[in-house]
Amino acid sequence: MPGFDQNAIDESLYLLGELLDLEKERPIHLLVSGGSALLAAEIVARTTNDVDVIALRGEVDGEIVSAYPLPDFLKRIG
Repeated sequence: MPGFDQNAIDESLYLLGELLDLEKERPIHLLVSGGSALLAAEIVARTTNDVDVIALRGEVDGEIVSAYPLPDFLKRIG
């Protein structure tokens, strides 16, 4: 399985946002870690095989909550 580089991660997250818009769902703030987070922050230039979602951030109060289980609308479009 080919890995994701920075462009692939950026494009994947952009497309996720587009899918959420099409589904008329609320914005979602994902907290990610690992290689994909390092790529997104332009800290490293390597590939990774996944995006590790470790938590969600509340839209209004910024509260950090568990990413498990992911919201149904996110699982549905994923």
